[in-house]
Parts: sequence; structure tokens; C-alpha cells
Amino acid sequence: MSISSKQLNIVEVPYKEYSTDDDLLDAINGDLPDDEKFSHLEGQTAEQLKEQFTQFPVVYVIHDDPKEKAKNYDHPIYEQYTVYVGETNGIQSRTNQHVVSDVKSEEKKNLADEDRKWLNFKKSKNVKQLIISHPHFNKSLTLDVENRLIQHLVSTDSVKTVNGRGNPQGNYYTADEFDKIFTQIWRGLHSRDSKLFPAEGLIRDSAVFKASPFHTLTREQLVAENEILNRISDALASDSDQPHIIFVQGAAGTGKTVLLSHMFNKILTDIDDSNNGLTAHFIVNHDQQETIYKQILNRLGRDPELASKSIRFLNEHSGKKDDSPKRADPNKPINPTDIVTIDEAHLLLTNGNQGWSGKNQLFDIARRARVVVAVFDPAQILESRQQWDEATMNAFFPAKIENGEREAELQGSKYLLSNVVLTNQMRMDAPPEILEWINAFVTGKELGPIPTDTRTSKKNDFVPYTIEIADSPIELFNSIRELNNREDHTDKALSRGLSRTIATYDWDFAGAKDCPDLPDENNGKWNVIMYERNSEWEYCKSLLDIPSDAENTFIQPWNYQQAKGKETKRGRRKQKFCWAEDPNNENEIGSTYSIQGFDLNYVGVILGPSVTWDEENQCVRLDPSKSKYMDATDKRHFENGKRVDFSMKNLRNQLNVLMTRGVHGMKIFAVDKRLQEKLKELSTFIANSK
Repeated sequence: MSISSKQLNIVEVPYKEYSTDDDLLDAINGDLPDDEKFSHLEGQTAEQLKEQFTQFPVVYVIHDDPKEKAKNYDHPIYEQYTVYVGETNGIQSRTNQHVVSDVKSEEKKNLADEDRKWLNFKKSKNVKQLIISHPHFNKSLTLDVENRLIQHLVSTDSVKTVNGRGNPQGNYYTADEFDKIFTQIWRGLHSRDSKLFPAEGLIRDSAVFKASPFHTLTREQLVAENEILNRISDALASDSDQPHIIFVQGAAGTGKTVLLSHMFNKILTDIDDSNNGLTAHFIVNHDQQETIYKQILNRLGRDPELASKSIRFLNEHSGKKDDSPKRADPNKPINPTDIVTIDEAHLLLTNGNQGWSGKNQLFDIARRARVVVAVFDPAQILESRQQWDEATMNAFFPAKIENGEREAELQGSKYLLSNVVLTNQMRMDAPPEILEWINAFVTGKELGPIPTDTRTSKKNDFVPYTIEIADSPIELFNSIRELNNREDHTDKALSRGLSRTIATYDWDFAGAKDCPDLPDENNGKWNVIMYERNSEWEYCKSLLDIPSDAENTFIQPWNYQQAKGKETKRGRRKQKFCWAEDPNNENEIGSTYSIQGFDLNYVGVILGPSVTWDEENQCVRLDPSKSKYMDATDKRHFENGKRVDFSMKNLRNQLNVLMTRGVHGMKIFAVDKRLQEKLKELSTFIANSK
């Protein structure tokens, strides 16, 4: 069915050569509903609609038919779409260019051989072309529509490869109409093919969408990107053999990942266009984020192996040890890379481990690249083995950031250092007073009443940010699960999926072989456990410790556990979903291991016994003795003989990560009775009042 209105027209035409505009208009007319056909419109209106398609800018989508592919090739990849998105001022000639030039065009040079067969742009019933027209389309607006279509399709699981450049625009005359027009376009496309064009709310909730390189950057991000790219250019043109490390700083939610993803895609595009022989690599030290970046690269027709974890990169760019030819030698860099970008660089280890015997992963990476761009937030270092000695931290992140480069000698090598800082909060849709309250909570400052979000907005997807204090862990968990399972993904004001409950690491979590053998449905699982007695909730170490007179129990498994019938065993799952997106995980409790670097619409935070209330100073205090986060509470040994306890810093950073995940709101329950009572007192929301 064709989608047509006074404003928007989406038509499907045969994918073939058209000798004239009139030939193409005949095909368009054939797809219009009867009451919109040119012959049924009065003179000027019909001519205007014809001009809309032939003389005004339009956006077009070309895609194959997975059902037809699946008939001919017995392989899962042929159940997914291969798509091309473009915009043009002359759709008839542009279509002919595609058909005639076939797969020789630059945009499709990265397609796999079998995909070339299905997008060979010749007369084939298996290839479809959609043309999108709107009377308010101008060059800038159509470029924005093209960019967001690519962004949405890259974030769609049913798509294998998206071809198209994407070129987000800045401000222009009709920019204020863009969001409304695009939503109308996407809904029209969704009604044609809901698998290729799923509900917009589902796409916006996906981790791939949030890390997409096709987001329109803010002014601050654009300035930062230009500054970084200029410094990369200068570093590559320099005769100096000193590695240049550019740190991208900013608190959680300031858009560092989006900036890095956008910039890396731009670097790869520039390398393709210039054919200058430069090489670039993307490193992230987080299993799930590695999967996401590989998905993005794959769907853009690029080599997914350009993204990897740090140890793999280091091993592939190192010679072998003389006395152990199977092990990489940190002191033998080989196959240097021109540009390395690192997301979440604060997760890199600063000492050796079984996989890498070097002293510092960031330094070792820098010795294998001409320039390194590293996203680094010291407030998100969570483990002692990731911590830096004070002198290095001060050299990398001075209290006053200076413009330009500076030289530093660290661990016997010289580096050129520079810093770029982002300050605008982009994750949490909350006013400054709420952000300040959360910061006071995390940093142990005096805590006042929980602020109310009194902002108003004309946007149809706006809802005030809320902080609610739950009466029990059960109430918190059930309300977050209800938010997660809202199914109306068409109305962004109502759809608030992708919500999870997470907790401080204050309950045991270990391998299946160490799990207690109990005759219970949770046998073989490590759980977050509490019980209620005398109307008060108590912390519980294990199922064996639940008293017989308990009135209620809260028993939910930690993240990364997998049921295998009666013989339940814990096991890591490697799959296409990140933990928060996996529908099998809605009953699990997340931790920093599963949620760091990701966004949730709403988050439930269970504060374990390590988070307490200091009545005298009216602030939150931490008790490392009650934490099970051994990687955070272990003391760190440095080469200079110093043994440093980073427990308080690491646990505060853990709290910071957990309490800054929610985009639209957060619910809290505290095990510590004094803290729970104080939070209820400070709360301007009553959790069970809705």
C-alpha cells in the first residue's frame, strides 16, 4: 500500500532504467492510491506533485528481498537485508546511474560477492526502490533524512549491510521541522515493511543506535572533533617519532562515545576517499561494547576486525619472546598502526596479567601507533589494577588544561600529550539541580532534599526526570520490569523500555564450581538476596542464611548467568545482544561489569550494605569491608614499592557508574536502614503513590 498525504509521499517503483522523467512519473503514478493519482488531481496540484518528485530533492532507499535470497542460498545472512540509502536532486538520472554502473560505484566497493549479486542494480524483481518526497524538502533537510535513515537502519537487527555516506547538517531554515517530518517518514516506511523499518522506539533503545557514528554532533562535540582531527593531521605530518596521546575527557554521559564513534567513521571514510594507505584501529576493553562496534562496522560494510580488545591488538602488533616463542614480547612492537582510538580507556590495565606481560596497556598501545585518541574518565576507574600512580595521573590530567601539546616522559619513554574536555551532560535528561544532588550523593557531600524536575517542554517525548525511593527491593524490581515491558514503541512519550535493576557488588559472585549446592530453584546461581522480617528488610549472604520466619524474600540472580535445566550452571553468554538488551536477562541484577558504558531509560539501583549513612555529617559513607568487589578493594602494588589502598575511590566510582545510567529516571532501595530511612525523608516522591 502506498503512503500518501498532502505533505508526504512514499512510493515504490520498479528498479530499472528510465529514459525520461515522464517514464519515472508513470511508475510513480502507478503506486499512488486512486484518489492521489495525477489524473485525479486538479492542474496545478498535479504539476506540483510531479515537480516534487522530479525537480525537488528526494530521498531514496534501495533494498533486496531477503525472502527471495533465502530461497537460493541456505545461509542465515541471506535472511537479512542489504540496503542503499541516498538523496538526490534528480532521481531519474540517479537511478540510471545505479543501474548502469552496477557495483562499480565507490559506495558499494565493500560489499561481499554474494551481496553484489543481490544488489547488482539491474532489472530484478528481487530489488526494490522506495522514493520519498515532501514539499518542504531542501538539500539540507534531505541530507539529514538520509543520515538518520542510515543511522536507524544500522541499528536494525534485520539489516546485514547499509550502504550510504550520511552527512548530518547543522542549523538551516527548516531544521525545526526535521524531527516531525522524519517521524512521519519512518512511520510510513514501517507500515510498508515492519521488519526492515521496525518501530522507532525499539531502535532508539538499542545499544547500537546509542553508539552509532551517525548522530548529529552538538556544537561542543563538533569543536572537539575538529580539534582532534587537526591534531591527528599534525601528528601524522610530523617527523617526530614520539607517540601522541590525545585524551578525550568528560564525566559520564557527556557524549564521549558518540564523538569517538563519529570521528572513527570519518577517519575510515577519509582513508577510503584519499587512498593514502593510512591504517586505523578501534580498541575497547569491554566484551559487550566490542560486540556492538563490530556490529556497526559489519553493517557499514567494513571489516569488523578493525575493532578489538586491547590484548588482542597488542599481541597482533608484537614480536615473540626469545625464550618463549608462543608469547608476545611487550618490548618488540611490530606492524605499527597510524591511528588508534580507544573507548573507555580507563578500563585498560596498568599492570601485567596472564594475557599480557607488559607494564601498562595504554603506553604499550601508544608504542604501536603514531597517534592515540583515548576516551578517559578517571571517575570511572573501578579496579585497583586500572589505577595510576599519582605522578602519572597528574601528568595526564592536570588540574588546568592547557591548549596545545606538552611533552612528558613516563616509564622511560617520551610522549606528546594533549587533552580535550567535554562538559555538557547528554545522557541524563535531568535539570542541573538533580545532577548536582546525584553528584553530592556519589562524592559524599552533604545531602539535601531530592529535587523535583519542574521543567516544561513542548516536545511530545518529554517526561520529567524522577528519583523515587522504593519501599522494598521487590517493589523496585517489579516496577522497573514493568517499565521495561511497555510495548507501545510508537509513542516516544509512553515507550520507556530498556530498563533494568542493577546493584552494588555486595553479594558474592563466583564460578559455578563454587556455588552452594541447594535444593532450590536457584540452585547453582549466585544471587542478590534479602529477606523481610518484622516489616524490615535485611541483607543476606546466601540462601542458607534465610531465617525460617522470614515474611518475604528477594532472590534474583546476578548478571551473566545461564539456566540449563535442573543442572543450572553459571556461564558467560556470547551473543549479539548486550546484557541490558537481552530479553532473557530481565530477571537478572546488573553490575558495573554489565552496565558500564551503556544507557538505560529507567534504572533501579539496589545499594548494598557497603553504602551507609553518616548522620553526623549528613552524607553517604562507604564501608569497603562489606563489599564483595575484590578487584576494587585489593591494595595496589606499584614498582616504586608503594602499596596503595584505592578502595574508597574505586567504590565511589562504582556508585557513580550505577547512579548515572538512567536517562529518564531512577529508583533506589538501600539495604542500610539509616540510609533507606533518610532517603525516604529526603524524597519528594513516594514510590507507591502512582
